[in-house]
Amino acid sequence: IRAEGRAGRMGTHLLAVVGEGARGRVYCEPSPADFNAWREAVKFSADAWKPAGHLPPRGKGLGFNMQNYGYEEWWQLFTDRQLVALTIFSDLLHEVHGRVLEDAKNGWEHANRTGLANDEIRLREGGTGALAYADAVVTYLALVVDKCVDYWSSVCTWSNSRETIRNTFPRQAIAMSWEYAETSPFSSSTGNWTAMVNWVGKVVDHLPSMGVKEVCQQDARVRVRNAGGVVVSTDPPYYDNIGYSDISDFLCVAAP
Repeated sequence: IRAEGRAGRMGTHLLAVVGEGARGRVYCEPSPADFNAWREAVKFSADAWKPAGHLPPRGKGLGFNMQNYGYEEWWQLFTDRQLVALTIFSDLLHEVHGRVLEDAKNGWEHANRTGLANDEIRLREGGTGALAYADAVVTYLALVVDKCVDYWSSVCTWSNSRETIRNTFPRQAIAMSWEYAETSPFSSSTGNWTAMVNWVGKVVDHLPSMGVKEVCQQDARVRVRNAGGVVVSTDPPYYDNIGYSDISDFLCVAAP
């Protein structure tokens, strides 16, 4: 099977369509319309954005084995429909930025709010006006796209007990999936766009509303030396078994 995969002779086939019934889930045989919608995505995906870059070499821990089956690049972990959806939602962020900027400058209708200052200072430069506000909103929406990526990949399987889709990372691994499930971004089921917006919204609600923080990256040994008088307790060397950085690259390349 691995040899067939590496030779490019493994494919996919639509098995069933899951919907909402009067008493729970219903499992239906795909109709001709379902197959046509599936094929149409192939046409659109030709122009869709695809995450570039090669998968890490096999052997960096136990959490990554897709390479054994012919998966060589990141885009191969997504279906055509998923790539089209990710491309469209990402492209729309630019349009959202313009609309939010205009609303922020002119004030919100029906909200009794005044417009923000049009100072043309970006959020990354410490701005607090209309442009910075638009930057912040789009940044949060970009995090929503990242959250969607976790549910919009061909690694997502079906949970039989819960009758819902599992995300890409139910554990610290990206493992070969022989059956996967696609969720509709516009449904009310797990992994839909609105649900991901709500998840990010909950995080934003609990973030500090004031203050500016600086993030830097340092070698852990430098951080310990600078701190002084500290006791450091470390976990066992899990990285020998799980290639955390290689697995987490999925989230870095998946959202444009």
